[in-house]
Amino acid sequence: MEKLHCRGVAQLTDAGLGYLRFEPEFKQPRGQFLQVLDISRCSTIGDRAFAELCKACPSLEEVDVSFCLRLTDRAIKALCDNCPAVKHLSVGNCRRLTDASACLMADALWLEALDFSKSVRLSDAALEVLVVELAGLTRLDVSGCSGLTDAVLKVIQFHGPHLKRLVCVDCAGFTSDPLSELRAARPSLEVWTTEEHVEDADKPQWVAADADPDHGVPRTVPPPPPPRDSESGSGVTDAQESGVITRQSSGAS
Repeated sequence: MEKLHCRGVAQLTDAGLGYLRFEPEFKQPRGQFLQVLDISRCSTIGDRAFAELCKACPSLEEVDVSFCLRLTDRAIKALCDNCPAVKHLSVGNCRRLTDASACLMADALWLEALDFSKSVRLSDAALEVLVVELAGLTRLDVSGCSGLTDAVLKVIQFHGPHLKRLVCVDCAGFTSDPLSELRAARPSLEVWTTEEHVEDADKPQWVAADADPDHGVPRTVPPPPPPRDSESGSGVTDAQESGVITRQSSGAS
């Protein structure tokens, strides 16, 4: 198994997470080939179970633990100690994380995409460490990080040479003039400050237009059925035969 998506499985417990490490009947180890792990919004998962999973999954490259409300800096330390290949990491809305987690990531990982959104404890100093140390970072989301100020925008202006997208929606400490200065200094950097500009390419292909009223996270829905071909009786279009499915925009252009 290389990919596991358990997004929003509220019933997933620490014990259940342990079954990813060992086959429950024969106690055979497993997880060593897992590369993609999504347990976002599994709010009952704790530090100890997550740490044990990290030890069993050293090949992880993409990890999403957003909305895992019980995770603390100890969980991030376990990830950094055992999964050095992680390149994409989402810890959005993990509100118990502090600046220590940011420093751990900067020291141990080579991240290309990081979602640290809604982390009210994240400071300018910690974000500066991330931007300076993670030279390969291309996407950074710090939306809703109320502890950040204009001072860190100056750091981003001169560091993070490969940064292509900065998402900073609802960052109350950012003001218009420093944001404009950042855009002017780095025209190739996309700076998103409002929800209408945010369209995350990493979201599932089929996303409902309405969002979860509790968390503001889009709900995935099954794709619409293919149009029926009245002449051939086939329900498969030319685009689907070639493996190409276009994504419809959820808003008016």
